[in-house]
Amino acid sequence: MISKNRLIIGFAIGFGILPFLIINFLFSLLKILVPLIAFIEFAIMLEKKYKNDLIATIYALPMLFFGIIFMASLSYLREASMLLLLLIIFGGIIADVSALYIGKRFGKNKFFPKISPNKTREGAVGSLVITALFFMFIAVILETLDISGIFKNSFGTNMIPLGFIVPLFGTTGDLVESWFKRKCGVKDSSTIFGDHGGFLDRIDSQSFSIIASATYIIFLTNYTSFLK
Repeated sequence: MISKNRLIIGFAIGFGILPFLIINFLFSLLKILVPLIAFIEFAIMLEKKYKNDLIATIYALPMLFFGIIFMASLSYLREASMLLLLLIIFGGIIADVSALYIGKRFGKNKFFPKISPNKTREGAVGSLVITALFFMFIAVILETLDISGIFKNSFGTNMIPLGFIVPLFGTTGDLVESWFKRKCGVKDSSTIFGDHGGFLDRIDSQSFSIIASATYIIFLTNYTSFLK
């Protein structure tokens, strides 16, 4: 069972990114550091598998491009709506925490046990339901308060799919990273955050959910009138 102190530290790491999203200079720095750190961590993981620095570096190049795509998606959402970006990030945190505790409390059926033995089907379903309810609740609140400075037309209708996109792609990201770690024979991507693992361990689910959410919003802006 995860201790209360570890949970608090986990939240501190998660919310510690907020200044980097809000302050322009820090965000510009983030756009450079995120792809580089992701690339370096992935190269180190691969080196443990292939025992060759050159091969590991070459094979890690896709992670550099993935980091660039992730930051491009983050930048797009930030420019479109800071409120929307923060809701997606917070929704991802809710998805992770609910999956953890519902899985611990009610989980009986393993979910991809060879990749991530601690995950359960009950946790995944519970995460999906709770995150969907969160986005539905937020949509109703914003429409009730008539907060339409960012969105127009039916905000609630367009917001609800994010309640499914965020947990589904977040879980996918977590599983993909777990698969890579198992292939490389490592428990964590690094020890930069101590017991909380490495940088990739912190952004695995958020990166996938943010890229998927940005893709969804881009579709809406091109084919609907979701955003002003």
